[in-house]
Amino acid sequence: MMTTYYDWDAIRKFIEEHKDDIVEVDVGMAQDWYWTAETIYANGAYTDPKYETEHDISVAGVNGSWWATPLLKALHKDGRYSEITVERDTLVGGE
Repeated sequence: MMTTYYDWDAIRKFIEEHKDDIVEVDVGMAQDWYWTAETIYANGAYTDPKYETEHDISVAGVNGSWWATPLLKALHKDGRYSEITVERDTLVGGE
């Protein structure tokens, strides 16, 4: 099986394109959400500076999975949620 990792370029692109419309962004592994998800963006700012610039970042101690799908969930100002997969098959720095 192939390990998939968070695609931080896609995560940051989503936030940049929707920053005027989102309240909060969480990322985690879809099939293990309650153990792996964390809020990375809230109230117009990243919750940790590393989320804004670094690659190959772990969230809740996890940077990838061979069985779960990296997922972004965004809460919009109008109360709706968006979910998108944010996966890549290699680490930016290499495996």
